[in-house]
Amino acid sequence: MLKSHTSKVLAVAGVLGVAAFGTFAVGADAKSASLLPMPCSNGTPASAVFARQGANYRIGMGASGSGSLGTWHATEIDNATNVLIDDTYTMTVPQWEILSFATLAKGNHSLAIHMENLTTGETCDTTITTKV
Repeated sequence: MLKSHTSKVLAVAGVLGVAAFGTFAVGADAKSASLLPMPCSNGTPASAVFARQGANYRIGMGASGSGSLGTWHATEIDNATNVLIDDTYTMTVPQWEILSFATLAKGNHSLAIHMENLTTGETCDTTITTKV
């Protein structure tokens, strides 16, 4: 069960940097944070981020390089029913991220993250599991 959430898009154009991929900025207040590779069908570099502070989460995805340009449809779904993000974004800079801020209820969570570049047909997927 999802208690609350918001989402936003950050077009970062190389300004932020964390880990090898370098797109995601995770706040210093995060108790734990993970940067996960997100395999893409055409090889565009992409990652998912998962940062936790108690029951509050930052869950996101992003891509970089020339393959990241275009119109992307992105979804984040918790336990196959609670939609955190289901929207389409036009990305005009070659490094960007989409973040969801959620408060998750106690229990097990399986977060399915999917991106599809509607311009090129490329898809990127990963799943994150956690327990609150």
